[in-house]
Amino acid sequence: MLRKLLVAAVLIASVAIVPTATASPASADIGPCGDSGQWFGPYWWGSVGATNGGIPYGYRNRMVLTADDWYGGHIHQDGNANQMWYMDCIGYDYGQGSRIIQFRLASDPSRCLTAYAAYAGTTLDYCQDDPYSGQAFEQWGIGEAYVDYEGYDVWANAFYSPTYGQCLDVFNGDWWNDTQVIVWDCHFGANQLWY
Repeated sequence: MLRKLLVAAVLIASVAIVPTATASPASADIGPCGDSGQWFGPYWWGSVGATNGGIPYGYRNRMVLTADDWYGGHIHQDGNANQMWYMDCIGYDYGQGSRIIQFRLASDPSRCLTAYAAYAGTTLDYCQDDPYSGQAFEQWGIGEAYVDYEGYDVWANAFYSPTYGQCLDVFNGDWWNDTQVIVWDCHFGANQLWY
């Protein structure tokens, strides 16, 4: 009984900290990053929905944000050399209280994950230190463990684009290799959560 109460308390607390997307991304109050220019990582980012998606069929593959040459922004089973990313802070959104970062490809940090339009797929382009370049994302901690991977729970994150007012999303909630990663209206479903 105590365990059920604790779980319920965690779920209630986690709902309260889910950020809300601003109605007009261009009106956000963006300031300097203040991190002295250091990069964080490199990290890989696994898709919650895609990693969990194969479970009914007996598969448990970690599906990770991947870029191959200029073909960027898809998920692929863990093990690809182009799955590591530096997180480069390029601004601070005072309205949301969160840093604005770029995904810099670790194997070529001059290139960043980029979306050219709302509802579009992502690709790679040369990095621009501009929070409205289509390369900027705010990392929002959702506050609840969504994946039990390799024997431990991990915490989910959403990545919000201040350029388009949308979130990084695995197209159609699919879970197989080379599914496109896009930007889409934020709903914080499993295909918009990363760990």
